[in-house]
Amino acid sequence: MGRRSPAIALFLALALLGLAGGCSHGDDPTRQELPPLQFDPEYQIVPLTMDRYLDFSVIDRTSTSYEVTWVRPGQPTEIGPRYRYFPHAYGADTLTALIDYPDQSLRHRWLIDVALPPLEVGFSPDTEVLTLIETMSVELGAAHNRPMDASCRWSLDGQLVGTDSTYVFEAAVTGPQTVRCWVTAGAETITHTWNVHVTGIADAVLPAVRDLTVARTLVFGEISVFWRTITGWYRPIDEYQVRFSHDGPITPENVEQSALLAAFESAPGQEYHTEKIVVGANEALIPGLDAWFTVVAVDADGATSVPDESPSLGIPYYMYFEGSVHDAYGNALTGVEVQDSAGGLRFTTGPDGAYRIGPYASSVTVTLVASLAGGDGQLGWHEAASAPLTFFDDPHRDFLLIPRYEVPAGCSAHRGSFMHYLRYMTTTLQVRTDRPDFRLYRWQEYPLSVYVPPEGTVGGLDFRTAALFAIGVWNDKLEEPVFSIVEDLQEADLSFRFEPGSSTRFGLTILQQPGDGSLALGAVVPEKAEIVLYGTINSQLGAELTALHEIGHVLGLLNHSPCNMVGYLMYSAPSVSIENWPEHAIHANELQAVQLIRHLPQGHEMSQYVIDLERLPSQGSGW
Repeated sequence: MGRRSPAIALFLALALLGLAGGCSHGDDPTRQELPPLQFDPEYQIVPLTMDRYLDFSVIDRTSTSYEVTWVRPGQPTEIGPRYRYFPHAYGADTLTALIDYPDQSLRHRWLIDVALPPLEVGFSPDTEVLTLIETMSVELGAAHNRPMDASCRWSLDGQLVGTDSTYVFEAAVTGPQTVRCWVTAGAETITHTWNVHVTGIADAVLPAVRDLTVARTLVFGEISVFWRTITGWYRPIDEYQVRFSHDGPITPENVEQSALLAAFESAPGQEYHTEKIVVGANEALIPGLDAWFTVVAVDADGATSVPDESPSLGIPYYMYFEGSVHDAYGNALTGVEVQDSAGGLRFTTGPDGAYRIGPYASSVTVTLVASLAGGDGQLGWHEAASAPLTFFDDPHRDFLLIPRYEVPAGCSAHRGSFMHYLRYMTTTLQVRTDRPDFRLYRWQEYPLSVYVPPEGTVGGLDFRTAALFAIGVWNDKLEEPVFSIVEDLQEADLSFRFEPGSSTRFGLTILQQPGDGSLALGAVVPEKAEIVLYGTINSQLGAELTALHEIGHVLGLLNHSPCNMVGYLMYSAPSVSIENWPEHAIHANELQAVQLIRHLPQGHEMSQYVIDLERLPSQGSGW
């Protein structure tokens, strides 16, 4: 295109809509205005139960110069755009939001109907079968959430025996018996039945130890064993033996072949045991191997319980994590500090970018953070953090660091954070319905083959030339071939289509495969896409700018930038200075972002990068 005179000094503002929504036509009289205030919940009559709470909010997307005061019957309770409502009593209640602007005040009221919660009952013991020995007793209970209107009834073998919340069953007669409890509140009734088997003393067998749990502790080479004590046995329990085997689960048939790890005295009234055992104190425990455990009770007459539970555990030992640190282009980074989030251990990478950090106990969870500060005029790199790593995870973890490019102070929405800008533009800043994770998807291979129709004149404008111009600008600014022109539509990854007009759009980008147009770019790995230019465009410069903007969506800049400064191509209504056209058609941040997207691994996890907006000086209202 020809060079325009610098004396013109004219700023061209074109209202564009990109990606799935297209580019908005600012002069369209049929465009529907959105209400400035958003209330949540939207409905004004709100049902709620006493055992729940609900979050209310009042948000003005167009202004920050307002204050919300929340009023419950009687007096104001809180100030801010959000309020968490907890019911105080049953029945009707009101919540009012007073919204004060410098020049006006508004109010919004919700009617809240606080209803009785559904009946919930917890029976104890929570089992259907009870095995008791003659002369023993057990307390049965029914706890519920309706103390004001619920009632209890107990029956023993069909005969009413109580109406309290508890019932003590006395094992006076051997044989099967049935205890049933009814809890009724209004029209709701919940029942539970205990089938009780009472064994004579002569036939009694010491019951098994229950709720056995074996786990590693935070101490090197130490394990913890938890179990509940046996209660109600007609003879005292003298001790509990912790036994183990490396050969498989411990059963009644092989318990005698298992090894004794430790024995602990039983204390009267003690409900459970939590015992710590040092692996190194028993040579039979082999670190790194799986071991199966059980706990056996021994009573005063020497009778032993039968093993019923035998959980397994990998015997703990030391572990290391290792990997490498590089940039998006595969270059090893020297001087990167890798440390755990607790700050206990750290390692600095050498020329090969490799690190090895440890040792850690195999029982702990470690989060590693890689960071490289700037120096000698360099901006530094965004920190990257691993997902929590445990003994069961792959100990190899590579890090990829992204430079801390500068974001102009005038772009206050990102407050100087390039990582915030990058994740916002790639829709990886928060989970959306069309993107259920934070992974970054891009075209699988470059350069992309592009088809431009040979006939491209619409409304007197040469759309074909505008499309070819935009392709050439992106290739030139990225300093590598990102697009190549093909003459067969079937061979194209990206194609252009020219339409006579649209009442709302200048241009539109459509993901054709996968999804047949039902998915958004960025939610999946794109295979085919289409750019549509409409005859709504009223100048050749507008056609060029629209094509450039839509190609930005294709290359991964999926959102519209909140930065409305001159030079940001991906703003919904971008502005360019004619005297700088097309040398500064694409902002440096946009080029940096596209270059990174081009070279980052497919499906790269973006949530690992620390944004740290609270560390940055505020540059006005924003995120």
